[in-house]
Parts: sequence; structure tokens; C-alpha cells
Amino acid sequence: ISPAVTVSTKLIYSLNDEILIDACWAISYLSDGLNDKIQAVIESAVCQCLVDLLMHSSTSVQTPTLHSISNIVTGDDLQTQVVIASGALPALLSLLSSPKEGI
Repeated sequence: ISPAVTVSTKLIYSLNDEILIDACWAISYLSDGLNDKIQAVIESAVCQCLVDLLMHSSTSVQTPTLHSISNIVTGDDLQTQVVIASGALPALLSLLSSPKEGI
């Protein structure tokens, strides 16, 4: 999982929306599962970037980003706390008024 996390973490800073969307989906898939997979994603220091991407203007970016955040917070309390400490709650609150169904 480590090489895939490393590559995805680099791609998540892309300015190209298509690459960004694919990178966010990759992180979502990589963080789906046991706590050790979630921890590998957290240790890549990607949580703050994911929280920032929740406010992206494109719902096509927001959707996989939200999946990634959701997967991470299914981990243990400390893993969830990393997402909260990254400022996820205000970003999630703003998504509640999203015009896109399913966000």
C-alpha cells in the first residue's frame, strides 16, 4: 500500500482536475479497510489537503474527497481526531448545503 499512497499523495496537489479526481478516488480506495491502511494514508500527511479539497469548486472533486474523509474517520478515535484537527467540521458543515444530491 505504501508506494500507492506515496504516488497518490503527490498527485493530489495537481492543478489538473482529472488527475485530482483520480488521485482522490485512489486515496479513497486505499483508505477503505482496516486501520493499518487508514494509518498509512494518515502518515502520508494528506489529511489537511483532503479537508481543503472539500471546498473545491467542483463536486467531481468533492465527491471522492468526501469518500476519502469518510473512510479515514471509520478508523480508531485517534485517526478520526486527525481529520477533525485538520479542520474537517466546518468544511463538512458547508457541504450540507451543497446543491449536488449525494454530497
